Amino acid sequence: MSTHPVVALRSVTKRFGELVANDGIDLDLYAGEVHALLGENGAGKTTLLKVIYGLARPDAGAITVQGTVRHIRSPRDARGLGIGMAFQHFALVPAMSVTENVALFLSGLPSQGVWLDPRGLAERIRSIGQRYGLQVNPQAKVKALSVGERQQTELVKLVLSGAKVLLCDEPTSALPPHVTEGLLHAFAALKQGGYAVLFVTHRLREALAVADRVTVLRHGKVALSRPRAQVTHEGLLALMQSAAQKSPAQGVAALVQRDGAPALELVDVWASEREGGPGLRGVSLRVWPGEVLGVAAAPGNGQELLGDVLVGVTERKGTVFLSGRSTAGWPPSRVRQAGVGYVPEEPLSAVAPQMSVAENLALGWVGRSWWAGLLLSDRRVLKDARRLVAGLPFELPPLGKRVDALSGGNVQRVVLARELAGAPRVLITCHPTRGLDVASAESVRARLRALCGKGMAMLLVSEDPDELLSLSDRLIVLRDGHIRSELTPSETSPAALGLLMAGDDGRRTVAGALAAGGGVSP
Repeated sequence: MSTHPVVALRSVTKRFGELVANDGIDLDLYAGEVHALLGENGAGKTTLLKVIYGLARPDAGAITVQGTVRHIRSPRDARGLGIGMAFQHFALVPAMSVTENVALFLSGLPSQGVWLDPRGLAERIRSIGQRYGLQVNPQAKVKALSVGERQQTELVKLVLSGAKVLLCDEPTSALPPHVTEGLLHAFAALKQGGYAVLFVTHRLREALAVADRVTVLRHGKVALSRPRAQVTHEGLLALMQSAAQKSPAQGVAALVQRDGAPALELVDVWASEREGGPGLRGVSLRVWPGEVLGVAAAPGNGQELLGDVLVGVTERKGTVFLSGRSTAGWPPSRVRQAGVGYVPEEPLSAVAPQMSVAENLALGWVGRSWWAGLLLSDRRVLKDARRLVAGLPFELPPLGKRVDALSGGNVQRVVLARELAGAPRVLITCHPTRGLDVASAESVRARLRALCGKGMAMLLVSEDPDELLSLSDRLIVLRDGHIRSELTPSETSPAALGLLMAGDDGRRTVAGALAAGGGVSP
């Protein structure tokens, strides 16, 4: 690691109206160092990355690069200084190949010129991949890549552009455990190559595993910035959980009620992916009142369709039952009226971005008295919205704020608030705590457990073995559209579950899990 920071921020402040997103931030980034940036949702982490990358201009303070004060007014300025950013939502063209996407990105850089040799560029992509563990097929179409391969492509773009400071906004949020581990190894390799890596994460385990330095933001300010050797998991967790955020005891879940019809049942359900994935292939399952059925699956194995099939927005073959009643021919509105809540994999797909938080809460329950004819009544919306969210285990952004101005974690909060406020009898939730800070995530889990204790049935789709094992009463592993395994959480370890999700049918589970450093329960 270098002795002088390659990028240094001093008293950097960024305001959006009355909101102070970054408040007097001091931060140092060193070549040959991985730096983890932690904090609750809305703490200002993404804003800080955007300030460094020139997407947002600071209102006060200074940024120095290689010891010289720089005014970074745009991403073009940042790239000219060797600073690159990989966004949470990928900037890739699905119909183009990896090489074509990289060429498109490089063509906008003055140092690259206009003409790029495709064959030579493909060879450079392979070379970079081998050196830093970012191996993607240069000829592959982006639409055929996994989420992990797309993330690697974004990093390859930055390295080939000449960036030596890599800003990564929640790069692991959509990755399954085994792919996350590979990305963290790539960060370590980039560090050895002299790169400065600053990455945002909500996962303390990741930060402690790979970071040389950890910084925690709270309410826009630096609450802590120390070398990895001076922080512990327990200390970081305590710092990130204020007394107001700690979730109260929610009670113990009631026994699963199996004396009547299942709350939710799928019988031989088939559905096709729109982009050629495996879809669902003859899936049959039951979820009883008070039960959490966990669905463990790596990205692209058909689990993305489960919620759409259940609420009736995707065509299917087979039958879906709610409390013993077939939903064949039901429109989504009737499914929701029957008490079904749905938190989809991509929260932005479940909101109207140009509308306010309060209006998005209203959209979820159109039968309420929030409507005056075809128009929403602002007064009614705000009155009921305040009442409905008063008992939630986490804070929402201001009810009048537009959703497209929110961070990804706050959009997730809005969707969760809307679905939980409806007191659903059945809840389908995909990655419910993705993008949430540690305190909010635990509060959400506690609330979900409490609702199931009152008889709610929940189908939990996740790629996080720890979350699946902590919440589920039963587990199924979905792979290539088929249910491959059914497991008892108390008899399964996170490592073993991760291997099954990745494609191990059990023959190598014990040996593989032990090699990965995890145990397998008998």
